[in-house]
Amino acid sequence: MPGPTGAPDARDLIVDYDLALNPDGTVGRLQLTPGSAVAAAGNPFTRAASEAASRAIYQCQPYRLPDRKSTRLNSS
Repeated sequence: MPGPTGAPDARDLIVDYDLALNPDGTVGRLQLTPGSAVAAAGNPFTRAASEAASRAIYQCQPYRLPDRKSTRLNSS
């Protein structure tokens, strides 16, 4: 399904999630960060982007995880 189009500002399409994965690589918890949740509540383009991202995260599971030696992964 294509993402939302016609957004007046491409930055409206950026959303952040807090994600926890189960040991088998499936999604254990998926939650918009507070800033993205506020933005999605007030902007239909951001809301559509967050819904599309959420669907994609679930559709791509299970994720391959590194060895149990690494218990926490950071994107930064």
